[in-house]
Amino acid sequence: MKHVSAVIAALVITVLTGVGIVAVGANASLDGNSNAVPVPASSDAVSPVSDAADEATQVQIKQLQDLLSQYQAREKQYQAELSDAAQRVKQAESLAQQYQDQV
Repeated sequence: MKHVSAVIAALVITVLTGVGIVAVGANASLDGNSNAVPVPASSDAVSPVSDAADEATQVQIKQLQDLLSQYQAREKQYQAELSDAAQRVKQAESLAQQYQDQV
């Protein structure tokens, strides 16, 4: 019984949400856009802000590329250390096998 009432409550909430969305959309489309924000005619009016944003973005991209290079160098170092450790394990296994063969 709880499951059925939960499903019914979910359906009612979904329908009410849908009606609200349709009402807002209809109001916005029928409003005639009287509250619209004016857009400047030329892109020159926003170029200083745009240039600053582009420069900040370029700086951030450079920082991320540098960080990526550091991570890649560290990964190469870890791979080399891992390879060296694996080689030492193989040598130790070989020595252990030789010891067992002698005993």
